[in-house]
Amino acid sequence: MILLLQALLLLAKMIGASYTAFGQRMAMMSAMTVLSVLIVWYAKLRQTKLSVFPARFGKLYIISTTAAVLFLVAAPSNYTGGYPAILSLLYGSVATPIFEELLFRGYLWNRLNAVLAKEAYTYLWNILLFTVWHLGYMLPQILDGNWFAVLTKLAAGLLYGAVLGFVRLKCKNCYLPMLLHGVLNAIMI
Repeated sequence: MILLLQALLLLAKMIGASYTAFGQRMAMMSAMTVLSVLIVWYAKLRQTKLSVFPARFGKLYIISTTAAVLFLVAAPSNYTGGYPAILSLLYGSVATPIFEELLFRGYLWNRLNAVLAKEAYTYLWNILLFTVWHLGYMLPQILDGNWFAVLTKLAAGLLYGAVLGFVRLKCKNCYLPMLLHGVLNAIMI
């Protein structure tokens, strides 16, 4: 999927579309929104649970949601960078976490859990797949030979995968990993 996204961006560039960093983010956000809907549809079609929400939405979830929303609303870029900064924050901290968490800690987690003997194996495979997934975001840097950026992104994918997967393992849903992913991305932007 990520290679398809990159191929579409490259095609857009070839036909003369603006290829600014902001334009790329907006194209990716649009694609991720569509793909998120497709993941939900496909999971429903395959009768695979996504485990998005907890069985009980208790205090921990209310406090976590409130803190994440307040953090994103209070992000300095909302007030210093104008609408491009706000849209970039939405891309990195809302669209990307929803898409990636639905895919990795929702759909893939439950599919792997159905075939692997232990959930710990699901956790480890999920880390590996999430790390490799991030290579797709680095296609332009790979083509340019910017290996420092590629290795940095792989390390971030590995660390994010381990932390977000651990949260998923403990809470048994992908809601808290979505929130955490959004906050971490906001800090890293």
